[in-house]
Amino acid sequence: MYRRIMGFFGGVTAESSEDSNQKLTVGRNEEVGELAETLDKTDCVSAREQKTLRDRIISLEQELKVRTEECENYKNRLELAEKKLRILQTTAVPPPTSKVSTGVGDGAVDASKENTNENELSLNTGIPNMEKLTDENNELRVALTKAGELLKDKTDLCDNQEKKNNALTSQIESLKEVVAITKDLLNIRNMEVQHLQNDVELMEGKISDERQRHNLMITQMDEAVKLNSDLKAEYENQLGIFQELKIKYEEKVKLLTKENEKLEEEVSLSKTVQNNQELTTNNSVIEETGTQ
Repeated sequence: MYRRIMGFFGGVTAESSEDSNQKLTVGRNEEVGELAETLDKTDCVSAREQKTLRDRIISLEQELKVRTEECENYKNRLELAEKKLRILQTTAVPPPTSKVSTGVGDGAVDASKENTNENELSLNTGIPNMEKLTDENNELRVALTKAGELLKDKTDLCDNQEKKNNALTSQIESLKEVVAITKDLLNIRNMEVQHLQNDVELMEGKISDERQRHNLMITQMDEAVKLNSDLKAEYENQLGIFQELKIKYEEKVKLLTKENEKLEEEVSLSKTVQNNQELTTNNSVIEETGTQ
């Protein structure tokens, strides 16, 4: 029965379950630690990294759900084992021993009583009957022999029943040990589920903080883009004004260059005229001096 109960619980032993639980807990802790380190190190999370984080969270939630279902399954199995234990306890109670009455023994006793009464009557009446007494004595011996054999059979039956009771008691003790082991396994699973729940809550808190930081960064980027667009529009406006001023400046320069050329021509003409006048005056002076 102990082997059947162990097979009913999947053949799980306490040592193997503890080792597997420890390995699973260590692996989960390492994975959660890596996620926490990545969240602490990265200030700006890209869309791909956010997607991977969400996938990991979803996978952890699914694993948590599976572990919860396993705990519920173990609880159901434990209840079924307890029911079987109760049934075994009820069936292990030995039935109350009743006095075994057989027709042969009781008839023999009754016959012996009747015979003794008849003997008494015969003795009292004074009519001895030795053959009848001998037959009755033989019948009583046979009845006593049968009663002894029947008593021996009933004693053997009681011994067998006592052995069965002892075997059932040992099975009940084995079932109690199995129930205790199962309770320990359930406590370990509950501790693991609670630890995973705490890790998931901590990770969700970090993800919410990172999401708020990301949203704040997005709002700041939107404001920067809007400011950049405003600056770009202002730059284009100033560039258009500058180009207009440049065109006007070039036109003004052309006009000034033309006026400058005209002035230079006028100056050169005035210089030539002045030089001619000076030459004429000098010539006239020379002529006057020559005539004198």
